[in-house]
Amino acid sequence: MSRSWAFRSRATGRCLRPPTGGDRWLVFVDDDETVAPDWLACLVTSAEDRGFDLAAGPVIPIAPDSPLSPKEAIILDHYSAEARRGGRNRERALQAGAPFTHDLATNNWIGRVEALRNEGLRFDEAMGHMGGTDTDLSRRAAKAGLTLGWVPEALVYEVTPKTRLTLGYIFRRARSQTLAKYYMRYGKQGRRAVVRPVFTAMLKALSGLGRLAVGYALGSRTQVKGVRALGIATGYLQGVFGRRSTLYLETDGN
Repeated sequence: MSRSWAFRSRATGRCLRPPTGGDRWLVFVDDDETVAPDWLACLVTSAEDRGFDLAAGPVIPIAPDSPLSPKEAIILDHYSAEARRGGRNRERALQAGAPFTHDLATNNWIGRVEALRNEGLRFDEAMGHMGGTDTDLSRRAAKAGLTLGWVPEALVYEVTPKTRLTLGYIFRRARSQTLAKYYMRYGKQGRRAVVRPVFTAMLKALSGLGRLAVGYALGSRTQVKGVRALGIATGYLQGVFGRRSTLYLETDGN
C-alpha cells in the first residue's frame, strides 16, 4: 500500500507477475484520497462473500478548504451528483441479478489476483499517458467471464482541488476520456471508424450547446453538462483524425 509507480499499468504489471507467495487480492486507491476506517475490511469481505473477481466502490467528492465561488460550487455539485447517480446505477444493476457490466475505476478497486492471472489480464501499458486503462481492463475482464461487482459500503473521499472546478477542466477531461474510449473501441483493433463517431459528435455538440444556453440562463449545473457534452464531441472528432489522449501527461491536485 505504501509503494507507488508513475503509471497504474506498470504497477499492475508488476503485481500480476507469477506469484512468489500467497497473494490473494490486489487493491488500489489513489494517493490523494482518504479512506473510511472500515474501507479495506468492507472491500475484501464483500468481494469474498459475494464472489467478486473485480469490484469497486464509491468515491465521494469533498470541497477544498478555501471558499468556493458560485461557479466552483456548481461544478462541485455536478461531481457529487454524478457520483451519486453512478453509485445508484451500479447498485441497481447488482440487485437486478443480471451480469454486472459497469466500468470499474481503480480509485477504489479490488481484484482477485488468481482470476486476473489465470486470464492473463493486465492494464495495457501501450495506453501509457492516455488514461482509461482501468475501464479497458474492466471491459476485458467482463468479456473473459470474470464476476464484476460493486461495494457501496467501501467509502473513499477525495478533496476536489480548485484546478478541477473549472469549465475548462471539465471540457479537457471529457475530451481526453472520449479519446481514450475511441482508442479502446477502434484503435486497439487497428480500425479507424468515421461515420458513427462523427454522427455521435454532432448529436453531442447540439445537446451541449442547448444545455449550455439553458445552464447559463438558469445558473445551474446544466451548463456543466453542456461543456462536458462539447468535450465529448471534440474527443470523437479528434479521435477520427488520429489524435491520442495525453490525460496523464499533466497532473491536477496534490
